[in-house]
Amino acid sequence: MGPEPTTGAEQVEQAEQAEQVEVRRSALFVALMVVVGGALFFLIVASLFTIPLFALARFTEPSRGTDREWFRDGLRWAIGAGQSDPGLARALDIDAAVAGQAGLVEDMDRIAADLVRAFPAK
Repeated sequence: MGPEPTTGAEQVEQAEQAEQVEVRRSALFVALMVVVGGALFFLIVASLFTIPLFALARFTEPSRGTDREWFRDGLRWAIGAGQSDPGLARALDIDAAVAGQAGLVEDMDRIAADLVRAFPAK
């Protein structure tokens, strides 16, 4: 801090300045909390809607076997964004990636059956 105020007026002025600084800090803190709180609220609400839909899409028939479509779409986006390597698909080894997912549908079917047994419909 600076030198000690010598008059009562200087002490009052210094107290008012300290109070203004504290008010500004409080206002910044509140604004930060509103922004952070809003972002967290958005993430929570988005998660509440998207997670169940994503889970359902993963366990339904139309989504099975679409991995090649996802790879194809990803390559299309990469090429559209300026990727010009003609060997990109070969370098990614899409066939090996698809083969590596063998058995996942059976795993999902087993999990679904376990969930049905654990939580029977009433």
